Amino acid sequence: MTEGLHRLSDAQREQALRRWQVLAPHLEDGVPLTRAAEHARVPLRTARRWLHRYREAGLAGLANTPRPVTGHKPDPRLVRVIGELALRRPRASLAAITRRAAEVATVQGLPPVSYTTMRDIVGGLGPAMLTLAHDGPVAFRDNFELVYRRRAERPSAMWQADHTELDIHVVNTNGRTIRPWLTVVLDDHSRAVPGYNVAVGAPSALNTSLALRQAIWTKADPAWPMCGLPDVLYADHGSDFISDHLTQVAIGCKFQIVHSTVGRPQGRGKIDRFFGTINTELLAELPGHLVHGKPATPPALTPAQLDTAIHRFVTGTYHQRVHSEIGTSPQDAWIGDEWLPRMPDSLEDLDLLLATVAKPRTVQRDSISFQGQRYLHPTLAAYVKEPVTIRYDPRDITEIRVFHKGRFVCKAVSPDHATETFGLKDIQAARRAYRQRLRDQITNASSPLPTTCPQSATPRRRPNHHRPNHRRSRRADCVPTTRTDDPDLPNLALHRHQGTPTVRGVRRHRQMRPHHRDLLRPSRNRQNPVRHPVCAMGQGSRPAAHLGSQTGSDREVYAALARSRTVLFTPHVAATLREFRTDLARVHTRVSICIDQHVGTGTGPLNGSGPDHVELIVIDESERLSGTAIEQQC
Repeated sequence: MTEGLHRLSDAQREQALRRWQVLAPHLEDGVPLTRAAEHARVPLRTARRWLHRYREAGLAGLANTPRPVTGHKPDPRLVRVIGELALRRPRASLAAITRRAAEVATVQGLPPVSYTTMRDIVGGLGPAMLTLAHDGPVAFRDNFELVYRRRAERPSAMWQADHTELDIHVVNTNGRTIRPWLTVVLDDHSRAVPGYNVAVGAPSALNTSLALRQAIWTKADPAWPMCGLPDVLYADHGSDFISDHLTQVAIGCKFQIVHSTVGRPQGRGKIDRFFGTINTELLAELPGHLVHGKPATPPALTPAQLDTAIHRFVTGTYHQRVHSEIGTSPQDAWIGDEWLPRMPDSLEDLDLLLATVAKPRTVQRDSISFQGQRYLHPTLAAYVKEPVTIRYDPRDITEIRVFHKGRFVCKAVSPDHATETFGLKDIQAARRAYRQRLRDQITNASSPLPTTCPQSATPRRRPNHHRPNHRRSRRADCVPTTRTDDPDLPNLALHRHQGTPTVRGVRRHRQMRPHHRDLLRPSRNRQNPVRHPVCAMGQGSRPAAHLGSQTGSDREVYAALARSRTVLFTPHVAATLREFRTDLARVHTRVSICIDQHVGTGTGPLNGSGPDHVELIVIDESERLSGTAIEQQC
């Protein structure tokens, strides 16, 4: 009696039950059908038809069955043609399919179909088949394939790691605005964040290593209890996740790396959702947030301040509120039944995660030098003059870890910053600021060149008509500018080329002392000789661009040289070591002669018995020269 009942829908079952309740008094209690139909207000003929259908098919017979399709049916051959046209690529419109089907029906002598019939035929193919035929297997997989939503059984059973470029602009140490990257490690079971890393560069193995190190080791903040080693690390096929370095870390820390399927982002939906939470909830409230690629407010945060803001949001907001997917807060889900995480034996076991490239150093008698800092430890006394390997955390280089032949030796500390915390970026920024400050001091101490320079004769070279000189000058033409740094001096002309002051050779007014000739004669290996600009350093000093005989206009320059005993020397562009030595020695001697002329002792360096009047030579633009050239000469 219940055959076919499972094929009925819920609405059909309810209909059959209502009709059976009308027939129940007659079937169970023997009430006449006329009285039962009258009591239910159902026509007698209808009640008799229901009773006949019930006795033939049972309860399922009381439900209405779909009425069979009647009328004209399209030819099966034309239906097959319409299906083929609908599945072709590129996708054709229904009107185009109708016209093409009408042409085929005319050629084959078949009755044409209407637009409505053709639409029903195409719709009967199903959206899954149409998507697979027109959009390909990727679109079919993303829309119609069955997805299994997994969740790890316990905390630390599976971690996910990934990177994203944040929708915010920050100000780096150079004052430029950049978009930082965020690397996050997410626990699959509790949705908690054991570790993260904010970097101003593109994703790298170093960023991943720092995020994993923070995730594995215990934190100083008691509100952040997430730590331990995972069983599985789930990541994509990024270059840092498939690197040999991370593979070695996984082997050493005894966890497995599982890579997601290429082109299948569904497996990383949890960590992508966390990235969306950061961008929409936290960054939208910070200055410099990007809306459609443009900052809505002026950027004002540094990378360190953004790191602090993310830390407060993760530990104070995200970990404490109830997660809609798991029904509890991530912190409560992580703590669970007070379980103990699997930890490494010591922090030194995680040193492989600190930097992708180890730094070789040699232990000196006083310390280990790194990034301009000195690092000491009593254990290093037994390793003086021994080559070692240091590993460090770029976010805090107040201490380094020293290894000798692959064995951990000690943790050396910088005694100058033992109670402070600063990173590698801070050291680099301090270096740039110090170099710029020195440049500003040199610029302020050097006065502009006078417009009327003493003229000195440049020896003429005899032209060689048989052997043309194809060698070009090492210096480009200089553009004269006007600059006045001292209000007591008139406007003075200054020639500059790439930030280096230069002056072309000029002729002298009168004959100089004999011992000046060889020193002022230009080098013969230059086609267009250019005198070196030499400036006396000191308050109120004027530059000595051309040092010759002491005329009336030269007395102030020679007096400044005699007072300061300091010279600012600018070498030639791309000067060789030999040229640099020759030019610097010439300038040194020339300045000593000029100082001796002003003092009037007559015991200059040319006499062989006088003292050297130059006490300090400052080499401007020294980065043009190699370190060997400067060390050997100075």
